[in-house]
Amino acid sequence: MNKVRILHTADLHIESALTAFKSAAEIRRAELLDIFGKIIDTAKSENVDVLIIAGDLFDSCRPSKPAVSYVKRKLESIPEVKVFITTGNHDYSLNIDFPENVFLFSNGIKKYEFESFDFYGAGFQSEYCDSNMLKNFSVENPGKINILAFHGDIVEKGQTSRYNPVTREELSETGADYVALGHVHQFTGINCVNNVSYAYCGIPEGRGFDELGKKGVIIGDVYKNRVDLKFLPVCKRECIETNIDITGCGDYDEICSKIYECAIGGQNIFKINLCGTVENQFFLNTNFIEERIKNDYFYVKVIDLTRPKIDIDMLKEEYSLRGLFVKKLSEQNGSEEALRFGLGAISGEKVYFNDN
Repeated sequence: MNKVRILHTADLHIESALTAFKSAAEIRRAELLDIFGKIIDTAKSENVDVLIIAGDLFDSCRPSKPAVSYVKRKLESIPEVKVFITTGNHDYSLNIDFPENVFLFSNGIKKYEFESFDFYGAGFQSEYCDSNMLKNFSVENPGKINILAFHGDIVEKGQTSRYNPVTREELSETGADYVALGHVHQFTGINCVNNVSYAYCGIPEGRGFDELGKKGVIIGDVYKNRVDLKFLPVCKRECIETNIDITGCGDYDEICSKIYECAIGGQNIFKINLCGTVENQFFLNTNFIEERIKNDYFYVKVIDLTRPKIDIDMLKEEYSLRGLFVKKLSEQNGSEEALRFGLGAISGEKVYFNDN
């Protein structure tokens, strides 16, 4: 049975600034290049026919010469693989002399025809694309395996986007067997509408705490009218946000022990939200905690979301709105959460929800 074996990636954002990582930013930038190399090596070891990069290979239109040189050298190492690259909203005007096995889409819909499949793609020409690049598009030879790649937003009917808005209904009318998408940085699962399979593979390496969890690529086989694809993690590090309840901890030793117990995996990138109640006199210095544990993690950020322990008996005796609220709530057997939120509202403070 005819099939095309593919590896689908997107949004590598090579040479992102990553300034939030401070002194670790330079290492993380190098690791983004390293992940590209790992993807190329995976394409080779998995014997793929096609490598798809669905936009934002680079974080800008003017990548550095060393980065371009590395990317070209890795692409040259897989001459047997057909590589299809679409430009995205970050690298919309790429001007690179790619190797012969690379096909670049940097404007409207374009087609490349091969014996066993046809490949279509469309690329960004500017930072924004308010209209649909695929308007009225459908494949020319429905009898073949057809693959389509582009960078953009899947939207509901009537919704707008500045990044190539396409509806699922419009996807269903393309006639493609697989649509490889870029722009959304989370893996969406393999979806299907009217025999047209489509997916966002997500970013292959998380760059911040808005890109949490395992990141990777999509790999597998595309057939006529069906696909056999799976998500393959490739990231070097995970970005992880975790809430840690430090209620009962009386000093920094106990807090750090609690962190080590809950935040496992020193190679990863952690945002640790300290939650729970602490004694009023206990002063929590997150900078000191970060300094104390930093050698045990690649990068760690500690946020104080704790609240002071409340002396209800003392508050009930206050001649104030706060005292009256506490007294009334106690009479009605109100919960601790109601007490905390109410006192927060009275004092004008932000109130954080703790799922733990």
